[in-house]
Amino acid sequence: MRKFFTEFGLNVSTSYKTIIPVEYLQEVRDEHDYHIYFILSCAKIFIVPDSITTDEKGITLQLYRIDDGKIDSPQNVKFSLARDIDHRELKIECSYPYTNLDIQLANGQEVCVDAQAVLNYGKIGNEWIFDVLYIGQSYGRQGNRVAQDRLKSHSTLQKILTDYNVKHPDKRIYIFLLEICPILNTVMDGIHRGSVSEEDEDAHFFNVFENPLKMEQIINVTEAALINYFKPEYNVNFVDNFPDNEHKGYSQYFDLDYNSISVELDLEFDYPYPQMQLKTQTNCIKSCFDFIQYDLFNDPDRDNMYALFSKRKDD
Repeated sequence: MRKFFTEFGLNVSTSYKTIIPVEYLQEVRDEHDYHIYFILSCAKIFIVPDSITTDEKGITLQLYRIDDGKIDSPQNVKFSLARDIDHRELKIECSYPYTNLDIQLANGQEVCVDAQAVLNYGKIGNEWIFDVLYIGQSYGRQGNRVAQDRLKSHSTLQKILTDYNVKHPDKRIYIFLLEICPILNTVMDGIHRGSVSEEDEDAHFFNVFENPLKMEQIINVTEAALINYFKPEYNVNFVDNFPDNEHKGYSQYFDLDYNSISVELDLEFDYPYPQMQLKTQTNCIKSCFDFIQYDLFNDPDRDNMYALFSKRKDD
């Protein structure tokens, strides 16, 4: 049963993203406002330092992975930084813990290439799988806080780093930063009227457009939806209580009687990095097509606004 002839939903997509090992987080200084952050872990990739050799066209070395205490057999990888470089002229260092190559080009420029990038340059691994440990926001009360500063003294991040250093030394911690973009989705059913009166229908329609989306509420509801979907190990709030029509942090959507929220995560990066996969014991997202969607109402008889399309498809 449709409540309104015109239903509204919030769609949140990724406008910009950055993923970086936690130890390099403070080097991220750009113009983007990262609203949401993930704390992730993945298997460490190591370089065998004595295996590094060069020829004119590339660098050859051996890599191995340690995952949950299991050590993979070393694999030979050959890659090149660029076609117009004579790789024999490069100065290459690989220092403990052997997870990066520090490369000095012939012109003096310095490049740091981590083992994960080397693995993907060599086209051996095409999966980049992360465990989601924690999800948070960095908006702040006045919208003036960035994720890098938020995480400087973040107690949960410090606990994760301590726990993983002791219990999971074969894992590497990454920070996934998201700048999000909200879109107001509107669906009108030209066949079926809603269950409310025409006066209530008009009031609902104009009320939504007269009360534009507030960024703080958008970030709050997005964070809550992501946490409830993944249920990360180190999160407490929203794990079992979303959506909650009494929660003031995203009450705007209940006050305006929105129908749904959808969250789309862009997990694709430029070469050589493959598409990310995010997982917990509860859920997994393997591509941008695995979007998250929740109804923002508690009436079991009310239709989701997008049910209109599935019904017509079924017909």
